[in-house]
Amino acid sequence: MPLGTVNLAVGAAAAGKSAISQHMAWGALQGCYGVAYFTSELTPYGLATQMASIGLDVSQSIRTNKLTKYPMPEPTEGEEAGPILSSVTQAIEKRGALSSS
Repeated sequence: MPLGTVNLAVGAAAAGKSAISQHMAWGALQGCYGVAYFTSELTPYGLATQMASIGLDVSQSIRTNKLTKYPMPEPTEGEEAGPILSSVTQAIEKRGALSSS
């Protein structure tokens, strides 16, 4: 996936969205990139615990703000992904993580 992009995982419960997202975040961290992780679930500690359970220790990355967990609203069943992705993109742009071009 191109650097500086926003990616949204959409799918049924227990489909593996979190596992794929966490592995992508891990790969970025291993490549010395920072990660803004938006989720409607988990606290930063919960994210670290869940990732550790699949062998991905991100505790240091969270402590040094290389991995930052941001909350987002719980999606509504049947809701289109576009508005959610747009609001996440706007939040990231406000934090200076992405350019608007």
